[in-house]
Amino acid sequence: MNILIVAGGTGGHISPGVALAQAVREQGAHVEFLSLEKNRKYPDLAAADFPVHFYSAPSLSRSPVELALFGFRFAAAVRKAWALMKNRQIQKVVGMGGFPMAPAILAARLLKIPYYLCEQNAVPGRATAFFARKSRRIYITFPVSKGALPDSKMQPAGNPLRDNIGKYIKENKLNNGQKILKGGMLRILILGGSQGARQINLMALDAAMKIPDAQWIIQCGQANLAEMEKVLEQKKTEARSTPEIRLIGFHTAMHELYGDADILVCRSGAGVLTEAACFGIPMILIPYPFASDNHQMANALVFEKSGAAAIIDTREFTPGRLIGEIEKLRSDAEKRRSMGEAALKLARPFAGREIAHSILSDET
Repeated sequence: MNILIVAGGTGGHISPGVALAQAVREQGAHVEFLSLEKNRKYPDLAAADFPVHFYSAPSLSRSPVELALFGFRFAAAVRKAWALMKNRQIQKVVGMGGFPMAPAILAARLLKIPYYLCEQNAVPGRATAFFARKSRRIYITFPVSKGALPDSKMQPAGNPLRDNIGKYIKENKLNNGQKILKGGMLRILILGGSQGARQINLMALDAAMKIPDAQWIIQCGQANLAEMEKVLEQKKTEARSTPEIRLIGFHTAMHELYGDADILVCRSGAGVLTEAACFGIPMILIPYPFASDNHQMANALVFEKSGAAAIIDTREFTPGRLIGEIEKLRSDAEKRRSMGEAALKLARPFAGREIAHSILSDET
């Protein structure tokens, strides 16, 4: 069986695509990957041990020139995907969501190759919705509103997670519904995404100075690291007591950070939510306000309603509000336990394995 996985744009699509590719290979099929030219240097793709191809799927733009060229560029991307599928004898195609998959999924339809879709967010992307009706199956991570996608196509499956996450979960039995609260100083993990979020970085530093009796790890993004180090040094000279703060730019072994955290403060992209849920971490979520169709808020509400997270709207995000939410959890071990257990109930640590089995066993 020759499978083509299509994912491009951001890590929110690429990382689960790579995780699914690994799961497909483990089940004995041959897998290839198609992404965008701009993603050539993406770490997961650069290190991939399966064939990776690239094309230039255009994105919609308000520029009159870009709009005029859109049709030609889209058709060129369809032709490239068509040729790849024919030459590599692809038998099934999997789209990981987002507009970068659109030319390849259209090529699959034209070639009458069965295709499958993965939707990471609680609000389905427009490309997923457009191609949903003719898909074989749509693997969803969160419940979606009625009518957003065809009920007959949807299969709750979760979001494929990276190998090291799954191995850590299995070895430490963290998906058994129990979260062991650690003794000693509380450990607070701040994640602004792989690129970092300057607002979250600076607010976290301000909060850390007011809660010195905790350990803080702030993933600030590689591009922001030098600035954050300077800000931290300045704050240390002004503070009476200095908390333990570790600044990191980008971290490849996220399972180590999740495994040590007692509280997580982060955006609410599907990737970080589905990873953190497996570790049973109480979460304080700050949804990115400019995400398409406000899908990060919809994701966050799933976790809030389940009791796994508290939400801070970006418009209300201040150091004082962040301190208040952290203090609520810091002073209430039972609350942290109940939130962690609620997160674990949402966890699907082996989603990639389940989706791969479903695709490979589907008779078309």
